[in-house]
Amino acid sequence: MNVNDNLKSINRELCVKTYDNFKILHDKEINRLKELKLNGYKLISSMKI
Repeated sequence: MNVNDNLKSINRELCVKTYDNFKILHDKEINRLKELKLNGYKLISSMKI
């Protein structure tokens, strides 16, 4: 998503620009998974939530 057109380097400006939205979506997903765990659903062990 935040890679340059050559697919060999990261576009730092794009990383900074999209970080806030990434963080919102990340936190939302973590909270969703925590809620599942509290309700007795099993999560894969590599997720460490």
